[in-house]
Amino acid sequence: VLRDGKVDRIAAADIVPGDVVLLEAGDVVPADLRLIESASLRLDESLLTGESVTVEKDCAPVAEATAGVHDRTGMAFKGTTVTYGRGTGVAVATGMATEVGRIAGLLNASERLKTPLQKRLKAFGERLGLGVIAICAVIFLFGIIRGEPPLVMFLTAVSLAVAAIPEALPAVVTIALAIGAPRMVARNALIRSLPAVGT
Repeated sequence: VLRDGKVDRIAAADIVPGDVVLLEAGDVVPADLRLIESASLRLDESLLTGESVTVEKDCAPVAEATAGVHDRTGMAFKGTTVTYGRGTGVAVATGMATEVGRIAGLLNASERLKTPLQKRLKAFGERLGLGVIAICAVIFLFGIIRGEPPLVMFLTAVSLAVAAIPEALPAVVTIALAIGAPRMVARNALIRSLPAVGT
């Protein structure tokens, strides 16, 4: 960075908006920068755009904020790599205010969707749990009515509840999904997450 007229090397975390940052080939851009000087500057923006071709940068006026990353050639974005040339830019955004930070925020805000199988298993588990509790309560009440000691009936109801819950159900479902994965591969479909096999 250029501070007080002197070039200084500082940690990227210490850069604040308004700092003048100097870029050379091989550098990773430490913040979103508005370029004020560019000499054959090319950046690899595949982190943001997925494009494998490097992007030539210049000091042209920045397109409106609603423009895509690839349309803003007067900007250098945090996390991108300088592949050729050199340049100078003023830090305009750091941390979560950068384009990378915005993407990270969107990823954190997205909710994980459950597969149909997971939804059905959850509903089945809830119904099974309610049914087991109801049966245990009925057995407990019948035992009390018959004159059995409450402690014995309580222990009987608890042991019945424990026995009624199928502990092997998750293992059986996992095995069934694992058996289905090779069948998906045979149909030229790669599965990253095992629950997706059911979908």
